[in-house]
Amino acid sequence: MSRLVIPIVLLLFLASPVSAIYNVDLGGFLYEVRYSVISNGTTALINVEVGNYGVFCGMDSCSAEVYQVYQYLLFFNGSRLYLLNLTSLVLSTLPSYAPAPVSEVGFLIDEINYINDSWHVNMKVFVYSKEMGDGVSLSYIYKLDTKNFCAESVNVSLAEFPIIRRFSPLRDTINGWRIEIPEKFRAKHVFINGTWVQVSNETAVRIPPSADFFLIANSSVANGSYSVPWLLSNQRPVIANWTQFPVYFVLKKDSQVKNVTILYINTTNTINGYWFPDSVRIVNVTICKRATNTPTSTTTGIETTPRSNATKTKTKGICGPGFMVLLAIVGLLAERTRKRG
Repeated sequence: MSRLVIPIVLLLFLASPVSAIYNVDLGGFLYEVRYSVISNGTTALINVEVGNYGVFCGMDSCSAEVYQVYQYLLFFNGSRLYLLNLTSLVLSTLPSYAPAPVSEVGFLIDEINYINDSWHVNMKVFVYSKEMGDGVSLSYIYKLDTKNFCAESVNVSLAEFPIIRRFSPLRDTINGWRIEIPEKFRAKHVFINGTWVQVSNETAVRIPPSADFFLIANSSVANGSYSVPWLLSNQRPVIANWTQFPVYFVLKKDSQVKNVTILYINTTNTINGYWFPDSVRIVNVTICKRATNTPTSTTTGIETTPRSNATKTKTKGICGPGFMVLLAIVGLLAERTRKRG
């Protein structure tokens, strides 16, 4: 049995915030949260996905289905979290054949590696022009400069990444602090190099501290219909017991313990969206220098009308035309789900 992926929506950063509290107000009765803390020993990149589930009813039955998936990339310098706005970077590296004017931008992060003293992020980028009625799917590997918050596209074969990953100096510590995922959040499986890997298994690939769990507002959801028991049997169910549910990882050194909160989920009665803490700074990632390589691409005939006003922000928030259904990623996310199921 597999989870059907119906409307999949990616986070779109289409403004230039410097510091803000970012909020997503779309709720549901079930959230799935995934994140990995990938450390080189002194800094870390954190890849975060939040999946919002609704109820889809067919002719004779109803089931829980993924409605939106939001993805974020954060940088942790050992004391502070930065939410990386990748829009400026993506727009600066678009090839000449990309449709214009660009009205929507989204991304899906496949791999994060630390190679030759630099962070490398393997991304699939999706851009759409409402005016042209056309979209394009691109693949990039960005070399990320976290001191200056800039990046450049680099010529590294995607086929090399599984080999490189085995020898990347990834750590489960940062500046002497051990990184731990709370037991209730820990992932049973992690998606690496195109396949789901069971965390408890011995593998040639180093698995970073990772979380993957379902958050439900109350126990009645866990015992209800809509195929929820099947979903929760494959992941860790967590029942929210307060209205501002923190998603975090832990740093430990000797007897010292520090919680680093990534985001808060609003669980008033049901799940009503989430937001990043005041301490998380949103920064633009710009291009360090123009890349000379041309990314691989496939054109997608996107005809779906973009969704607008999908997010709201407090002062100095993120604005822009909003969200669209990115059909190019549906197959990839569905394949991930089928392999795990």
